[in-house]
Amino acid sequence: MATENTRPTTLAGVKRLAKFIKRERGIPHHAALEEAAQKAGFQNLRHAQSVLGENSRDLHRAFVTFYWAERDRSADSIDGPVLRSGRTTFEFLLPAPLKDLLPGRSLNRTPYLDNFRLESPDHLERRSDYYSERQGVRMAEMVALTLNFIAVTGLRAPLANEMYGPSLNLSKNADHCTHWYDEESKCLVLLDEPYRKLYADEIAWAEDHGFHTLGVLWRGIYLAGYTPRLHSASAAVLSRLAEKLEALEARLKDERWTSCTQVYESQFISPARVISGKRKPPRIMPTPQSVERAGAVPCGAGMPGYRSHWRPARRLDLDKHLHIGPILSSLAYCMCWDWTEARLQHIRNTLDAWFRCEYKDSELPNKTWRLVYDLPHPKTINGTVKRLTALADVRQTIVEGYQDCKPKWELLEEIDKAERGIRRSQTQQEAKATIHRQEGAA
Repeated sequence: MATENTRPTTLAGVKRLAKFIKRERGIPHHAALEEAAQKAGFQNLRHAQSVLGENSRDLHRAFVTFYWAERDRSADSIDGPVLRSGRTTFEFLLPAPLKDLLPGRSLNRTPYLDNFRLESPDHLERRSDYYSERQGVRMAEMVALTLNFIAVTGLRAPLANEMYGPSLNLSKNADHCTHWYDEESKCLVLLDEPYRKLYADEIAWAEDHGFHTLGVLWRGIYLAGYTPRLHSASAAVLSRLAEKLEALEARLKDERWTSCTQVYESQFISPARVISGKRKPPRIMPTPQSVERAGAVPCGAGMPGYRSHWRPARRLDLDKHLHIGPILSSLAYCMCWDWTEARLQHIRNTLDAWFRCEYKDSELPNKTWRLVYDLPHPKTINGTVKRLTALADVRQTIVEGYQDCKPKWELLEEIDKAERGIRRSQTQQEAKATIHRQEGAA
């Protein structure tokens, strides 16, 4: 029950106290609202509204859907038979429309959201399955907290070139850290959520290392159970963010998020999807192993929510795998720290996946043969000419050993790009050497 000594923590609480003050003192409603806001610790009503956020009528419904399958783990394989499965949809509120919080491709780089897709303006859908409904619910709560965090703070996931600023050398107590970027100050902010309370030694550590640390009275995103910390080079930024997050916590205390579970094969149609009148496409599922298309078959069992990878239907002779595997291991090792390394790694990983699908363990003399594409101690191939010759050997083996199909052509394109990368690397090295000689002569 509201009294004059009540200190509200929500906008609804401010309004309840205002009604009490108006009734008890007989003053106008607007004057009672101003006084109630001041009792809550704000300068005026407008200040309270800006900090505590919108009322419930201004909040927006949002939904998170995830699929889950609990499997029998008694066997050695993680892909045991499914015991229980389902589709669960989680509903919560946001101070801004969901679609407005996720511009462009920000989903891919935002913590806790990178495995989701924006299925409709008010609905996020998880691509792959969770191992259990309980795990899915916990992650859905973290998604809801992440989105509320973004909405009230205005922070976003940093771009690659924004990660480089004042170095935040965190103490050994840091855990579950996520990086964020403040557009207003152009400042990097770290959210840190360890399993311990904030002690003075952490604040001292921050000061000694040139940045600021502030504990926030807020439940956090990871739900570690103790005080979340914010770290930044700007104390003013931390103070502003803490105020907003404490207001968010006051709102969340009065909210109850709900979830509904249906059969695995069911679909959730969100209100925004219904209003659009557009049919929801079925969820992407891997192609059955028995299917062959234009000389290609699915590579591996595949994952629900993702399209199947493909490989040539006819396998490469074992001796050819044993021949090119060490070559690719050596090439990737030799091109370390070069941009071409990533492409060579992709070629090697692709052929390794094909090899594992083409041959069972029983067909191999021993387990070490499985490591043919990932040798622990690859040989060194020195010089551009030798590297190009080795890569040409791999290419010719693929051309002769695999039947024509789309996966083969795509792999050959990657090999051609890797060849151009090796040549480009050599040209750059020669140019640097020429500059050094000229500088030495000068």
